[in-house]
Amino acid sequence: DTIHVFSESSDYIYKVVNVATLPGWNTQPLLRPVVEPILTLQTCDPPGTTLNRLVVTAKLTKVE
Repeated sequence: DTIHVFSESSDYIYKVVNVATLPGWNTQPLLRPVVEPILTLQTCDPPGTTLNRLVVTAKLTKVE
């Protein structure tokens, strides 16, 4: 899948490389070192709870 992030006059296009469900207390995906342009999205799983954290990681592939 691809994710488009629009900022000012640019379209940043990311390709999803990983989807993971982690325990709600695990914040490691937000603390890992970044050596390339990476987008990390997170949400609750199931929605509205703190049981798990759904984390989507994507790499930048193009800027238009």
